[in-house]
Amino acid sequence: MTVASGNAPGASSKPSRLQDNISTTTVPSLPLANGDSYISELPTSFTRASTTLAELAHLAKLQAHQEEKHYQNQDRLYKCLISNALSVRLTRTTGICHTILVDHLKSDEKKPFATLYTALHDVRNSCEATRRFALLETELEASPTNSAPDEVGNARGVTSWLHDLPHQAREAILSFISTIRSNPHYLASRLARLSSAELEILAKFHQPLSSPDSVIAGPRRGANANARSSSTNLPSPVERLLSFHRNDPLYTLLHSIFANSMGPDTPEDKRRTDMWATIYLKLLNESKGEQFLLAILDSWAAMREWPAKSNMETCLMALLQEGAFLLDKSEDQTTGKSQQDLRGKDGLLIEEFLTKGVRALFKVLDSDPGAGGIPEGVLELGHAILQKTDDPKRKQQAEMIIMVKWLFGRFLMSSIQYPEV
Repeated sequence: MTVASGNAPGASSKPSRLQDNISTTTVPSLPLANGDSYISELPTSFTRASTTLAELAHLAKLQAHQEEKHYQNQDRLYKCLISNALSVRLTRTTGICHTILVDHLKSDEKKPFATLYTALHDVRNSCEATRRFALLETELEASPTNSAPDEVGNARGVTSWLHDLPHQAREAILSFISTIRSNPHYLASRLARLSSAELEILAKFHQPLSSPDSVIAGPRRGANANARSSSTNLPSPVERLLSFHRNDPLYTLLHSIFANSMGPDTPEDKRRTDMWATIYLKLLNESKGEQFLLAILDSWAAMREWPAKSNMETCLMALLQEGAFLLDKSEDQTTGKSQQDLRGKDGLLIEEFLTKGVRALFKVLDSDPGAGGIPEGVLELGHAILQKTDDPKRKQQAEMIIMVKWLFGRFLMSSIQYPEV
């Protein structure tokens, strides 16, 4: 080490000059180019922090174990996200099937009712069997006999179908989805270019099979028949159940490109509400897609619980009990009693009952926000729509669609006539 340190006796001046040049030259990529790095003794700090081979082997095994646990937890998290998404899809699909079952019950269609009911139970049993197998699979993965030591430490990660695509195609798809999520005007301008018929095709899976008949508007029956005839082009209820919304474009735009709804104050829900409020106003300005807008309101109403649901059921049960005398009046009418006697004798009672019923319904709707009123999801979207425009005409138009055409003409009518929906 005396030669390396430059202390050899009898050394010539030429090597000393060369050593001085080396010591004054700094090369960042070579840490030992500095002559001061060539020392004869190790520093005391290095000898104190020395690591034995046994300790190094233990650290290497610990690192490999931690990497393996990291990949297992990452894979488990990915599976949980998929499970959560499928559970939400299954919940929404079964909700639609429940509405279809009610429609079959109203129409006295026993065979389609039984077919769909059996398919729902088959799907439920399949999901239960899959859940049990998943629990067993987790136990098998956790057992040490099934671990693969040769794969520990290898570069792994969660892969999806996107990784099977070429890199350029994958980047194009991700960029397209990111543009839809981050730029509300992008999707709004594209949807505004569609005609009203094309917009209704996008929302065809969200249209009710048969609208409830109004006791006021007689022509509703013709519209009901048209809605039923147009629903013949849709897949069968069993096919819709098994598809899990994979062929539903509106569901994809509402839920697939956004995470599942976790509450009105989450960033994801705010981003979705802002985008669809922009789309709503854009279509209002273009005066097109009314059925499409009503389908959007239906979807937002389904995202949150309706606080007035239990109070509405209680109110309807009380009205049915108090209005039982109307059935007696109809029986009296069939027995041959004159119409004038019925109007003169019981007209005031019937009018009083109807007035009381209307007031009771409005009392339920006008109760505190935690127990009545408009569905919370529609309130969120409605507030976002009204905040985006300063035009009084557009605000009034949006309020008319939300309150008159959707709340009273669609949502409440269906809730009052068929609460089981």
